[in-house]
Amino acid sequence: MVETAAEESKATQQSVAHLAIEITNLKASLDAANKAANNQIAKISERLNRESTGVTSSTTPPQTVPPMPQASSPVPPPSARTVAEPHPLRLPVVPDWSIRETRDGYIYVQGHGDIYQVVPGAPLPGLGPVERVKRQDGRWVVVTPKGIIVSMRDRRYFEQF
Repeated sequence: MVETAAEESKATQQSVAHLAIEITNLKASLDAANKAANNQIAKISERLNRESTGVTSSTTPPQTVPPMPQASSPVPPPSARTVAEPHPLRLPVVPDWSIRETRDGYIYVQGHGDIYQVVPGAPLPGLGPVERVKRQDGRWVVVTPKGIIVSMRDRRYFEQF
């Protein structure tokens, strides 16, 4: 009987030691995966910063002073000119899609039963690539070619426009 208890105790100690080794291995692989993910995020962030800097530096600021008309071309009076002001197009709120949450600087949207992490350029099924992620009136908005994605609680706010 004493032998049986000693054998069981030894088997339990071996199981605990084996489990401790497995936990250590799992921690090491989790740390490696986190490090790889953080490196990828840093590379993507750096690339986005470079591209956004390139985009903003390649655009010319609008002229604040209108150019002087040349003497050879007559300028019609303001009443005769037709001024076409650009009318900003309001995109519709995409049905069956919503912003699920924002966490650690990322936006997560839900649609068709799946959750997607969105960044500009990321494709969403049936909606096309994400054009922008922005804050509008203190609310997060994901802009796609088919419309905007907002949170469920903000849906009524954006649908009233």
